[in-house]
Amino acid sequence: MAARNAGVRKGTHESFPPIECATGGLRARHRRCLVSLLVALTGACQRDYSFHTVAVYEAPRSGCVVRMEANGTVRGGDDVSRASRGTLMIHDDRGADHAVSQEIVLREGEVLFGERGPRVQSDALFRLMTEAGCAPFPREVDELLAATEGVLRGPKGTFMDGQTKTLKVRSTTFDR
Repeated sequence: MAARNAGVRKGTHESFPPIECATGGLRARHRRCLVSLLVALTGACQRDYSFHTVAVYEAPRSGCVVRMEANGTVRGGDDVSRASRGTLMIHDDRGADHAVSQEIVLREGEVLFGERGPRVQSDALFRLMTEAGCAPFPREVDELLAATEGVLRGPKGTFMDGQTKTLKVRSTTFDR
């Protein structure tokens, strides 16, 4: 009887050897499943995705509130978008009725104010802030330019609270 129960594990009612011996290794099968799962997940990370980003920043020294909204696509394998478009809206922080709006475009890695330019963005942003009744402060203008590019690049490019030096982040939202 001892020979007959040689393959029986204590507490079981089976007289079959453990699965690892019978199938050539349960661990090998688990490894194959794990590798297949990782390959499938890696492929899923390589898909394009569309985004909609809205960020509101305050430039306290300039006396402006700037709302940026962008839509675009991040290509599979990329961290940020290479091309997108959106709107930049500026008004003074006193809540004046006068707001200035401008189309913003990211094309071939370059931020454009409007469909064709201008290429010197700081001049364009300075002009827009002045039109909105703000007093542009140079360091805030520079950081707003960087924030504009970040919003156009998508969720991973958008400045969050704690990532700005001169601007205050009022809100950020992302939809994918």
